[in-house]
Amino acid sequence: MRVPALILPIVLVACSVAAPAEPSQSPSAIATPSASVTPAASATAEDLPPLQAQLPSQLGGVELHTFAVGQDILDRLATHLGVEPEEVEAAYASEHGARFFQMYAIRLARSPASSLATAWAAVAYPPDVTDVSVAEETLDGRVVTVVNAPSAAARLGTFYLLPRDETLLVVQAFDRETAGEALSALP
Repeated sequence: MRVPALILPIVLVACSVAAPAEPSQSPSAIATPSASVTPAASATAEDLPPLQAQLPSQLGGVELHTFAVGQDILDRLATHLGVEPEEVEAAYASEHGARFFQMYAIRLARSPASSLATAWAAVAYPPDVTDVSVAEETLDGRVVTVVNAPSAAARLGTFYLLPRDETLLVVQAFDRETAGEALSALP
């Protein structure tokens, strides 16, 4: 099957940017949840809103893509949490044009979003990246956890994590301004 020339660059960028490998930080550098996470005291699965509804469908008049991206990072996240990959629920919204960013809404039964954020920070970058930092910052008026590695940010971007009850919202972007735009579109 021949892939149209217009689609191939998008697929190549999505595959090369969205699939970082194992993290470089030692397990003791970041607190991680155990496989037996304490159930969240809030909503049941039936009470939770659909994941895709927690992400915008457009940004600045541009329709966002909802195809799956970052499967490698989601697999690493599941491994880190001690669960099967299919147990991690995910929804996507991304723009692979001039303003490149990817957004994820992540959920795992009985895991609060704060635990998912800690785990995401632990698996965000490849093992050869040794300059990963995790810090809280205010962006678009929201306190977010920023996971950044200056040596890898130009090719993989920076991750902005926003825990919301049982759902972790993640923005992966190459620049802070784009991340702020994406965060501003979140409910």
